[in-house]
Amino acid sequence: MIQNKREQQYECFTAMPIAVAVFAVHQDVKSLRCIYKNQAFEQILQQRLGIQTKHWIPEFFQEMEERISHFVHQIAYDGGYQDVTLYREEEQLYFDISMYQSCYGHCVCMVEEKQDQVAYRHIEWLQSKLDMIVSKTTDFIFDLDLEHRVITNSEISIQTRKLCGKYIEDVPYGLVRRKFMKAKDVDTFLDMIHTIQEKPTQCSAEMEFRLNDEDEFRWYRMTLCSYVQFGTKQLQGIGFLCDITEEVLRRNSLESQALYDKLTSIYNRYGGETKIDDILRKQKLDNVNCMNAMFLFDLDNFKQANDQFGHMYGDYLLYQFAQILERCFGKDDILFRLGGDEFAVFCPNIEKSKVELLCHSILEHHDMEILKNIGVSVSIGVVVGAHSQYVSYYKDSDQAMYVVKKGNKNGYYIVVKD
Repeated sequence: MIQNKREQQYECFTAMPIAVAVFAVHQDVKSLRCIYKNQAFEQILQQRLGIQTKHWIPEFFQEMEERISHFVHQIAYDGGYQDVTLYREEEQLYFDISMYQSCYGHCVCMVEEKQDQVAYRHIEWLQSKLDMIVSKTTDFIFDLDLEHRVITNSEISIQTRKLCGKYIEDVPYGLVRRKFMKAKDVDTFLDMIHTIQEKPTQCSAEMEFRLNDEDEFRWYRMTLCSYVQFGTKQLQGIGFLCDITEEVLRRNSLESQALYDKLTSIYNRYGGETKIDDILRKQKLDNVNCMNAMFLFDLDNFKQANDQFGHMYGDYLLYQFAQILERCFGKDDILFRLGGDEFAVFCPNIEKSKVELLCHSILEHHDMEILKNIGVSVSIGVVVGAHSQYVSYYKDSDQAMYVVKKGNKNGYYIVVKD
């Protein structure tokens, strides 16, 4: 009888637009029994969620059932007040549940759908999170109209930097005219645009860029992505620029250390072989049968001079000989130090008649007097041919060098491999 009277007191919630359910809690077994629910509550269950009222507790709470049940038990016997936000992922709906004790052993739950308000706050939180991520990983974001080749400042994040002006037309040529990009990178940019125009995809490249008239050119990693625009269903582009100047400088420094000889500033053995392999590979791809020449140089009596005058003077002589080679050979020739007092030069696509002239120019160069005055001369072994591998050039030029060394040194011997 007492129980019925308690349940009757909740009839006041019947006309309320807010969904209300009341639970009776048995402390000994910690079970929940719904003793009242108004029409607004049943409408949420049936119309919004499609849940049968007799199964509403487990289906409504889902994985949060244990946490909310704990609050209901606690409030029913200890009093107090508790607000909980419940999110149902399947329907993408948010609910605010307010709980309070109406009498000992009873807990009133008032449920209000907060889809718009909570979803908006969730979107704000996601935007804030996106701003933070973008500000830490990207220096500039721009929108790219693929059809009209127009770049505009993107609205994806308020924290990114802006380009001068509202938009740039005729991309990428417009970027070059505005001096935001260098002409050497135009073809790369065009290739990227063509790639993302075919389907939603992305591509990246490194290029020099600047974001406004006051900036200096810096190295950026540009990433272009294409996506299907909402509503129009058209393919649109978005670009990201990330400053990698320090990375490029560090990489160039490491590459320089790996490819160049520290003493003479010409290529070291690894650098020379790498560059020669690149040339031979390109000649093969172009199906060009070129006559190339490989010069091998050995400084005669260098060890004795080095021991007599000291290593510092010996280093000076090596540097001077590298300078002689740079003055005698062209910019397309690959000069490198094999190690110790041995040097080499690879001349791509050279005329046979020029090879002997080069040998004479080195032997008779006026700066060779610095070496000759202390008894140092140079022996030169040369091969001219159309080999496809570096090792073949090296082997033949080494054999030519052996002929000179076996003779009187301070001369040259040329092998022609037709």
